[in-house]
Amino acid sequence: MSADAVSVNLAAPDRTLLARTVEAMGGEHTSVRSVDLRGAMQVQEEIFFIGCTTRNGAARIVQRLPAGLRARTVGVARLDTLADAEALVAMGVAEILASPLSPHQVIGAMERNLRGGAAPPARLGVPRHVIRVSVEQGTELRQLLQLRRLIRGFDHVVPGKNGTLELTLYCPGPYVEAVLRRFHRLLGAGVHFAHVRSAAGNSFHAA
Repeated sequence: MSADAVSVNLAAPDRTLLARTVEAMGGEHTSVRSVDLRGAMQVQEEIFFIGCTTRNGAARIVQRLPAGLRARTVGVARLDTLADAEALVAMGVAEILASPLSPHQVIGAMERNLRGGAAPPARLGVPRHVIRVSVEQGTELRQLLQLRRLIRGFDHVVPGKNGTLELTLYCPGPYVEAVLRRFHRLLGAGVHFAHVRSAAGNSFHAA
């Protein structure tokens, strides 16, 4: 699975990492400072990685994009650019990744963008678990970035309903509770993994 990627205002280390990862996947990488709407609409599998800034630079770019392009856009944020990332979420971008980027984050985001639709029920024989994560009010994106750094690229975390996060985790069933306990210790007392539903239909309560 390969696709081309465009980095828009990414920090130099993230831009370099993205380029190397995309090229290793067989795609091409282009770095720009703004999005050419006419050209972008003609390339259906091009995925945009836009760097969030402390001055809402990403939001100003994304607000000019039609819905089809926003769905192919991935925000890249740091803890000091959360306001910009929050604006991107409200405008319907595909997902938010944590800077500094890792190859796993890039590969996972591109795979999800190309695949579209719901996550598969299993990956390499390992079942999918959908986890609702409760966090303190006002810390949703901060905890999303922290959790994004702890999970693998093909795992996924997005804003959920009523101030929660939704974590999609591929893990053998017997190990899920131990993994969530580790996350709980690392993220602190304000984060709770209240309910888990597996692809097989099982559910249980965690930390």
